[in-house]
Amino acid sequence: LAFQLSSAINCLHENGMVHLDLHSNNILVHQNSIKLADFGLSRRIRDAGQISLNKFDTMPYIGPEVFGIIRENSRYLNTSEEDKKIEKLKKSDIYSIGVLFWELSSGKKPFADITYDLSL
Repeated sequence: LAFQLSSAINCLHENGMVHLDLHSNNILVHQNSIKLADFGLSRRIRDAGQISLNKFDTMPYIGPEVFGIIRENSRYLNTSEEDKKIEKLKKSDIYSIGVLFWELSSGKKPFADITYDLSL
């Protein structure tokens, strides 16, 4: 399952998309095969400029890179900065995969007992 999930995200990235909302409720398993669901936050990588986080229940799955991107959205980015942002978006999906692997192996969500500062 881990390989299938990694391959699915790699396929998205190779086709210029990021999911941006990977968490255990968006991974469906049927007969040992996974399906990605809920592409509502997904974006073409070049169009992912406007990211908003209003789903605090999935905060543990969000890569820390995304918080920097939200701050960067308020100013113009040159090509080099845009390329860095694209890599951060991809890394956020990869971070989410790591959190999912943690959840699969431990049976619990990481940071489950932590409350989040909503001012982020």
